[in-house]
Amino acid sequence: MLQAAHQQLPGEKIVLIWDNLSIHHSTAMRAFIDAHADWLTVFHLPPYAPELNATEGGLC
Repeated sequence: MLQAAHQQLPGEKIVLIWDNLSIHHSTAMRAFIDAHADWLTVFHLPPYAPELNATEGGLC
């Protein structure tokens, strides 16, 4: 999906915000992110951040 988005948005940088699903932190995913750092920036959300969750009284 990320490579398809990159192909459809030539010259644009993609910013991805991810949760802490274990696959998002895998060695293979880290290698993919590092290999595409010229167009892909990834931010991982903290494991627990109620201030970022509107249902827990954060961003209401």
